[in-house]
Amino acid sequence: SGRQSVVIAQRSQAYLLTYALLLLSLTALSAPGYGAVSAQLSAQSIDELETVRLNIKVTETRQATTLDLASLEKDFHVMNVNTMSQSRYVNGRGQSWVEYQITLQPKRTGSLLIPAIQVGNEASPSLELLVNPLSDQARQAIDQLVFFENEVSSERVYVQAEIVLTRQLLYSQGVQLYSDLPGAPEIDNAVVLTLGETTSGTTERNGRTYGVIQQRYALFPEESGQFEIPGISITASVRLTENGRVSRKGVRIGTDTVTVTVMPVPAQYPKDKPWLPAREVRLLQVVTPENKVHNVGDTLQHELLIDISGNVGSKAPPLELLVDDRQFRVYPAAPTINDDTQGSSVQGARLQTNSLVPLQQGNLAMPEAALTWWDTETDQMRITTAPGEILSVVGEALIPAPPEEDQQMLSKPAQP
Repeated sequence: SGRQSVVIAQRSQAYLLTYALLLLSLTALSAPGYGAVSAQLSAQSIDELETVRLNIKVTETRQATTLDLASLEKDFHVMNVNTMSQSRYVNGRGQSWVEYQITLQPKRTGSLLIPAIQVGNEASPSLELLVNPLSDQARQAIDQLVFFENEVSSERVYVQAEIVLTRQLLYSQGVQLYSDLPGAPEIDNAVVLTLGETTSGTTERNGRTYGVIQQRYALFPEESGQFEIPGISITASVRLTENGRVSRKGVRIGTDTVTVTVMPVPAQYPKDKPWLPAREVRLLQVVTPENKVHNVGDTLQHELLIDISGNVGSKAPPLELLVDDRQFRVYPAAPTINDDTQGSSVQGARLQTNSLVPLQQGNLAMPEAALTWWDTETDQMRITTAPGEILSVVGEALIPAPPEEDQQMLSKPAQP
């Protein structure tokens, strides 16, 4: 009947409403919930170089999240972030909240806006902070208490040549350092090596004694153009006396970006020679055992050492041992490449080793070795050679000897 149809329709609507409410409650349980978001500063006005704490409190939740603080970096250094989750019961009713404590140091003076920070679907209110500038007297005092000295070995270098960066932090008595010095600079399109260990000691500037921490790095830019060495910064605190009152202030000490001009390979450098910029290159080749007379069929060892001051061993090109295969059999081994970074500059080395078997009797010539490179100190091309030697070999030949005119050609020096 019509009445039964109406009852059935009403029941269906009730079931649908109940199902919808159940789905809504399940969704609310599965999604993280956030209540009101508030924000408060530990101080409304601070002096330059001081820090302020931004407290963000989120109620009705115990679930912390990672905050996106990128918007703060325009005007502030984010020094530290602490997160606390708490709950309590008052009159039988549960309360829970999450608090974010963000320590900030301003990058400039004046009225600074602390923008809204997103927390889940909510955002904290924006706040204003007044940063008062230091007096000229206080700033000069701080600049004399702790500072960096940054130095590069040259402001103009060739591509793939060595730049030595020396970084020194000087600090006087009463300065407290809150962080270690950063490590090697991270630079794209460059090889960066640490020279030695970080050292500490004392030095003098303008009649005043300072503690000093020194770091050295070797940089090898891979492309010509303007090469930038990024600045670094650390935090410290200094003790100041102003108007008869002693106070301690937190400071951030940093270095500026250093720009070096990187020049391309000189036009006069031979196009068919591997590019090798260095301060000095040495070649040494030996054949062992160092007997006066060798026997046909003996296995000798030929070693060629390329020693480079001011570049890495991997920049040394392989030098082929140019002997006649009718006089010697040559069995090359994998080269050994080393970099000594304990001194004030990189000392690279490449050691080539060959097993050498003489096939003929007589006086067999080992050719000289030659390497073309660019002297970065005198700004000119050089050729370094290692003299050859004559090996005296006795015994019955393993293969027929080459004609006499060919033997005379083999005795001539190799062309670099």
